[in-house]
Amino acid sequence: MLIHLSFSVLLLLLPLNRPEARQDSIATEEYTVYSALINSRFLRRQTNLAVIQARTEFDERRIVIPQEFEDDLLPKLESSYTLDRRFRLRVKYLLLSNEGLDEFRKDLDKAWELYWKQYPKATGLLTLSRVGFNRSRTRAFVYASEGCGSLCGHGYSFVLEKVGDVWKLKEEKQLWIA
Repeated sequence: MLIHLSFSVLLLLLPLNRPEARQDSIATEEYTVYSALINSRFLRRQTNLAVIQARTEFDERRIVIPQEFEDDLLPKLESSYTLDRRFRLRVKYLLLSNEGLDEFRKDLDKAWELYWKQYPKATGLLTLSRVGFNRSRTRAFVYASEGCGSLCGHGYSFVLEKVGDVWKLKEEKQLWIA
């Protein structure tokens, strides 16, 4: 039985009056970037499950977008988008819907205890933004956060670079920690 959980740190960062998630298709190349980022940065040796929020999020007040990515990324941030099962991860993954997250807003004190009991070798709850590309599509910018407890979590901006056909993590900037 799948349990969908809400987590106090991340929930406080999410807008309460969220725009409806768009069902438009996210480009395959964005999923390639997401997959490279998650595989290289968020999967530890003992991890056997990645838990990903099923819609994109981005807080323009907290995150500075490098100029080389603005033209591509800014139009994508006008709405939140629903993620599909198009990741290529080296572990199984679960996409948690907002409805599933909202269900657990009722008991924030126990949410993380239940989460780690249900998913003992999982990532924390991963939240992703849309991916912005530079004009030559050789560099990508993405925001990602991982919630891991009521006072445990962190958010980063990342720049990846395409080397041949593979996206490699080149820069990371910690934006917040709880």
